[in-house]
Amino acid sequence: MNCIVWNVRGLGNQRAFRSLNRLVVDEDPSLPFLCETKLQARQCMNLKSKLGFEGCYTRDCKGRKGGLMLLWKDTVSMEIMSSSPGHIDVVVSHDQRRWRFTGFYGDSRVDRRKFSWQLLLKLYSIQELSHLPWLVGGDFNEILLDSEKQGGRPRALFHMGDFQSTLNSCGLKDFSCNGEQLTWSNKQGEEDFMQCRLDRFVGSLDWYRLFPEAQVTNLSFYHSDHKAIKMVLGQSWVWVKKAAGRGRKRRFHFEEIWTTDEACRDVVSSAWNEGKIYHGPLGIPNRLKFCATKTDEWGFAKFGNLKKNINKLQKDIELKKTDSSYGSNVAVIQDMEASLESLLNQDEIYWKQRSRMEWLAHGDWNSKVFHLKGSKRERKNKISGLMD
Repeated sequence: MNCIVWNVRGLGNQRAFRSLNRLVVDEDPSLPFLCETKLQARQCMNLKSKLGFEGCYTRDCKGRKGGLMLLWKDTVSMEIMSSSPGHIDVVVSHDQRRWRFTGFYGDSRVDRRKFSWQLLLKLYSIQELSHLPWLVGGDFNEILLDSEKQGGRPRALFHMGDFQSTLNSCGLKDFSCNGEQLTWSNKQGEEDFMQCRLDRFVGSLDWYRLFPEAQVTNLSFYHSDHKAIKMVLGQSWVWVKKAAGRGRKRRFHFEEIWTTDEACRDVVSSAWNEGKIYHGPLGIPNRLKFCATKTDEWGFAKFGNLKKNINKLQKDIELKKTDSSYGSNVAVIQDMEASLESLLNQDEIYWKQRSRMEWLAHGDWNSKVFHLKGSKRERKNKISGLMD
């Protein structure tokens, strides 16, 4: 089981939902907590279905600010205890273990940060929950140490002291993490560049004892200016599917994804003209076959490594963002992210064609659903045997 916390900075557009869907597909979280959804409950419930989760609890945004969402799978039993614009508090039952989780969002305004710490202290003082191991995760909007900030003016010691004092009073300890430590960036140029560690998991001593193998990893920014943070509670087992051998040659299918490249029309036209060498009664069929072969070869060369290219570009973007010269690479990163959006759109079209789900528009990103439908259709069309 793993938990993810992420300040998504709004989920009301196609790019944001694509990023969230990528996160869900890549990391397969059992319990994601999202801050700043900027959505109402009805919109969140719609996203829950598209992402494939069984449970959802939300706090509506106010205007164009705030909004919280907690999702969970049916393998996890959830009991909602309390919520506010700054938190969702639940009791989790999973794998014969029962513990408490609080998704937390610290106030973004410095002059109101004290109310966030008061909220955390109030949650700690709830007697009927005090016996449970406690994990808190989210965007605290504050740092603990000077080393957790780069660029900008130095953070006032008393602000960091208030945060540390609150954690100590609640018996919560900060988890060290794998990956780049700083989780937020203003994505500005060199002179104005700044990044901090605002997002984290903290836990009680009992929670540490309950999950001694737990590990935290800082993931990617995706579309947000905050990184997603993953907490793996125990060992993760990865099952590797054995690669299948090459079967019979498949019949030709014109891929809709090819039309996203301007060169497609020229490739088809050129191949058709080259096919003029075929004459006689079978001239047209042979010409069509020749045209299909040439187009298929071009399509495979252009789009055959789509998933590999997406993964490589994601890694390259992440390396650029974690580089010390990030501030001077802002324009380059924006171009790379635009290229990634184009590749993700092509991947969506690819799986949509295989699923034959005409009621889903191209802009409605849900490759997970497309994969399932495509695989189901393949199983349905398979001929197991013939009866004489």
